[in-house]
Amino acid sequence: IKGLFREGNVEEAIGMAREMVQLGIRFSSVSCEILVQGLCKEGRVLQACELLLEFCEKKVLPEGFDCFALLEVLCGEGYAMRALEVVYELWNGGSVPSLVACIVMVDGLRGLGKIDEARRLVERMLEEGLVLDVVTFNCVLRDICDKRRTNEANRLRLLASSKGFEPDEMTYRILVMGYIG
Repeated sequence: IKGLFREGNVEEAIGMAREMVQLGIRFSSVSCEILVQGLCKEGRVLQACELLLEFCEKKVLPEGFDCFALLEVLCGEGYAMRALEVVYELWNGGSVPSLVACIVMVDGLRGLGKIDEARRLVERMLEEGLVLDVVTFNCVLRDICDKRRTNEANRLRLLASSKGFEPDEMTYRILVMGYIG
């Protein structure tokens, strides 16, 4: 697949991947990454999404495959909402994203002003045992407080704390400022 991309034979690379699936050959994480990165380099990031979702639906994604690189490209090109769909589809298909992939998603959503979506993603992460770093978490809290929803921000802090999150002084400063603002 890598050789086909190198030679510019993108359609053949996709065809080979699909043929492997039809023959019952499971992808390795490396092969899957080569396919996704090859499509992204060709400017076919949305096609990479569709192919990834197709493989997820067919249950042929390798265990431990991290879609971080695809999410980073999607968010960087302004497709954070599409990236979020990919995350939820993969998650629902049994491929839990890595913490790094989730942080990329949270940052991408925040960059678009999609605070509710970022909050819901953080809640889902916490339900799955994925705890954000304090800096990213505090940014989400600040965004929620800036929307004058400090009680909601505090509930999120309480949920995170119950899952192992350790608030710092900035966490409390954000909440105090939200309550008095």
